[in-house]
Amino acid sequence: MARLASRLDPESVGRATGRPSARGRTAGWFVFADGRDPDPPALLPVGDAMPPAAFGLGVTGWTRTVELATHVRARPAAGPLCVVAVTRNPAGGFLEEAAEVWDSAGRLVAQARRPARMPRAAAG
Repeated sequence: MARLASRLDPESVGRATGRPSARGRTAGWFVFADGRDPDPPALLPVGDAMPPAAFGLGVTGWTRTVELATHVRARPAAGPLCVVAVTRNPAGGFLEEAAEVWDSAGRLVAQARRPARMPRAAAG
């Protein structure tokens, strides 16, 4: 987290204020803390840098990534990256999260997918 500076979409932080969105979605913008512009290798961790999308469903506790696959689609333009992550089917103690990474020119530059383990309390 020390390498990225982020700004989260206000709807994405509702869990922290006791008002989760009930949408299973989180979104925000990232820039590199050292001021450098993004390049293709830098896209690899960004797809997994958002707070868990399950927070919007009221899940408390961190979701642990089991596997991460990131597909780089294009060289990103200079400037901030927008990341949107969603989860649709939390069940059986696991969830799958899909993230899209968009550059400052509005192009999809990476997609990430991760199955994750839900916290014990949320998994039931």
